[in-house]
Amino acid sequence: MKIGAKKMAVKRLGGGQLHKILYRVSLEQNLDAFKASKKAAAADAFELANLKELKSDYLHALSFYKQAVDLAPENSAYLKALQNLENKLEADHLSRKLGGEESILPYINCEQSKPPEKRVGYQS
Repeated sequence: MKIGAKKMAVKRLGGGQLHKILYRVSLEQNLDAFKASKKAAAADAFELANLKELKSDYLHALSFYKQAVDLAPENSAYLKALQNLENKLEADHLSRKLGGEESILPYINCEQSKPPEKRVGYQS
């Protein structure tokens, strides 16, 4: 019901408590729709994060996992996935810092679709 229609209904019915009831019902309906929309957005962000992680696009995956957690902090699956990726990235960083031969994660640059090729021999 539009605001103008609500005001007209209140006027016709004599006001009183009716307008408060109408606005309260409207508020509850809008809040329910907002919560459902927020939950759906969190689920979408989580699925995008999963896809990005499968494609080894870890920076974007991390960003989408964070969005999912921000939108639905009560969802433990979102938080666990974020923590797992953060732990994986931290372990990779530590491995490289300690002089590991190769990164646990082949590449993290989100703009690359595959790791750079190593050139053997001549270097310019």
